[in-house]
Amino acid sequence: MDDAETKGRIEVTVRKILQESDMDEVTESKIRKQASNQLGLDLSQPHFKAFVKQVVKAFLQEKQEEEQQQDEEEEEQGGSKDKEYDDDGDLIICKLSERRRVTIQDFKGKTLVSIREFYRKDGKELPTSKGIGWRFWILLIHFRCYLKAFDGTVYVDIMLYTVSCMPSICNAMK
Repeated sequence: MDDAETKGRIEVTVRKILQESDMDEVTESKIRKQASNQLGLDLSQPHFKAFVKQVVKAFLQEKQEEEQQQDEEEEEQGGSKDKEYDDDGDLIICKLSERRRVTIQDFKGKTLVSIREFYRKDGKELPTSKGIGWRFWILLIHFRCYLKAFDGTVYVDIMLYTVSCMPSICNAMK
């Protein structure tokens, strides 16, 4: 059962399962078991395991290349992603996880960079006490050298916000 036709059926089935699956939840083992059930084959044998692994790796690599190509096309078109705001109107710089994020917020008249956990209550995301908020200009002065060293979204967004909201601080830092 190690012929090209069987491998072709396995590849088609595994790719179909991958396309329909949530990539954050699925594992290679789950894919292999589901494909085994659909095909009526025992894919836990070593040569089938290796083949399924190869198909999964190829699929993931193709997905990654597609995402990179889309990102490059967006950059070439000059289209940047719309800024995202939370329920309180604070600018979300990045999401560190499902529950944690970095935001720029105004609190008691001061602009803060806040790294905080959130929870859901009545369909609204609310901050927990777990987190930290830095006064914005202190954070920028402290991380000034890193802002120049890295080319990441977080740093670019922070610098754009600084230029548009705090020109006097930016001019002083140059």
